[in-house]
Amino acid sequence: MGYFSSNRAIYGLRQQIKYHYNINSGKYFLFCFCAIVGCALGLFAAFNAPYEYVLVYSSLPVFQTNFFLLTTGQITLTSYFIANVFNASVVFIAIFLLGWTIYTIPILFVIVGYRGYAIAYDSVMLIAHLGTSGIVNLIIIVLPINILVLLMFISGSVASLNRCILLRNTASLSGTECGIPFFVKRILLVFALTVAIYLVEMFIIFVLLFSVGAVL
Repeated sequence: MGYFSSNRAIYGLRQQIKYHYNINSGKYFLFCFCAIVGCALGLFAAFNAPYEYVLVYSSLPVFQTNFFLLTTGQITLTSYFIANVFNASVVFIAIFLLGWTIYTIPILFVIVGYRGYAIAYDSVMLIAHLGTSGIVNLIIIVLPINILVLLMFISGSVASLNRCILLRNTASLSGTECGIPFFVKRILLVFALTVAIYLVEMFIIFVLLFSVGAVL
């Protein structure tokens, strides 16, 4: 009985995810397009950055500064995890606050675009600083984790965008999927998934450092 209940629950979840994607595929496409444009701009900026920028990379306010500090032993693994969760919290709070008026919609696209920019820019800078080790870290840790986190930001932004649109077109949202309770739950869900992603990253780094041999 429990087996069939689990199967029904999994099937129901898959159907909900499929339905959510089908009705929001256009919005996901727009946000992904912004992220790709941001990546292109980040690559362009990194490849055209003066050499002095590479030398002072560890002091730049970009997303992977914490990762660079971890590789050089300037911060601990725990501090790295806390810093990542804090950065994600700030972004999700911003996404949540931007879901209250349609006039803030462009800022959602800017947030996603900048995240794409930072991923591309930081990737080039990590390779410039760490060489072969940077490439290994990029493939194993940095790129997969950051892409997953970016998808969480996009998912949260889609929820915020939906609320903005419905807020403009509907007098009351209390009975809709983007009413305050549903909206809060969705943002909290993607935030929780982001924290889980960072926990997986921390575990991978721990294994690489203490079990397989330091790749960092």
